Amino acid sequence: LTTNASGNTTNDGVSMRLVDTDLSIDNRETGLINFLTAGTERLRITSDGTAIFKAGLVEKYKQGTTLAAASNNVALTSGNVHRFTTNESGAQTVNFTGVHATLANGESVSFTVILTPNNSGYINAATVDGVAPYGGLKWSGGSAPSAGGASGRDVYTFTIFKDGSATNSYEIFGAMTNYA
Repeated sequence: LTTNASGNTTNDGVSMRLVDTDLSIDNRETGLINFLTAGTERLRITSDGTAIFKAGLVEKYKQGTTLAAASNNVALTSGNVHRFTTNESGAQTVNFTGVHATLANGESVSFTVILTPNNSGYINAATVDGVAPYGGLKWSGGSAPSAGGASGRDVYTFTIFKDGSATNSYEIFGAMTNYA
């Protein structure tokens, strides 16, 4: 672990930027890493990979007009929350991009997609990097939405599980709630 004059820290080719923070590796054999500010623990990564945050967690979100205007793509590189603010129309298939190259077998990722439905637009299908998942899309309550909410916002949550190495080795669970 080395830190250069500009505050960039490198460990085995992984680069981090530390600002008013101390980084300590408490036990190199177990890989326990602590991020400290003025001696107070802020983040700990345990030897089993568990990340423990000692304060709030901020997540960026991507804002767009409509899902259709985004070519129905929801990119992992743009964050896990995507909010579309213009009225949607008709049935949409959401395509989660950047997932296959990022996840390893046995890993999962969750997305939140927020639509302005206007009693018309809704999501009824999902793909991962353009490929339909072998496990299909399973909906809370047993069936896909057949219409959007009459007003407000429809909030969809999707959890994607990778179960192999093939491009279709996914199972997706989805749910939709209207907030008006």
